[in-house]
Amino acid sequence: NLAELRLYLIWSEGGGKRVRIYPVGIGREGWDTPLGEFQVSVVIDNPDWTPPASVREEDPELPGTVPPGPDNPLGSHWIGLTAEGVGVHGSNQPFGVGRRVSHGCIRLYPQDIVDLAGRVGPGTPVRIVDQPVKRIVRNGTLYLEVHRTAENPAEPSFPVGNWNREAIVEALQEARGLPVMIPPKI
Repeated sequence: NLAELRLYLIWSEGGGKRVRIYPVGIGREGWDTPLGEFQVSVVIDNPDWTPPASVREEDPELPGTVPPGPDNPLGSHWIGLTAEGVGVHGSNQPFGVGRRVSHGCIRLYPQDIVDLAGRVGPGTPVRIVDQPVKRIVRNGTLYLEVHRTAENPAEPSFPVGNWNREAIVEALQEARGLPVMIPPKI
């Protein structure tokens, strides 16, 4: 979910669902990470990085290829997607995780890419979404989690039903990034 800068790995195990959540860095303005349904096409340990022409235009001093190692911007693993030129990878600049700084790829912390690369393979489905508002009703109570984006909604995009509209609008405006309990309508 680009809006919350998180990657969710969901799998079935022992008759139930398991979830692992990783913080990510994503594409900056003009280099947006693509939305849609994709698959993992390849997982490469210790990848070389060949800067594409579009990146080379920004920095003509880049070498033709960066071998594996501490100077490689892909980090220790490359998980290629069926979205052309886009993948999930580590980073030699982990401060970019949690920010919009990449050229469209999804960056993970070094320890997280090692973990993720060991859990996925070619054919693994990937869905990239941009959902700033998450909501759930549990035991009759509405919870909203709203993440700050350039285009946060000012009004609810779902039926308000039995819940306090003013509290919903306040949660949308504050965009705390944490679940907020919405009281019932008075």
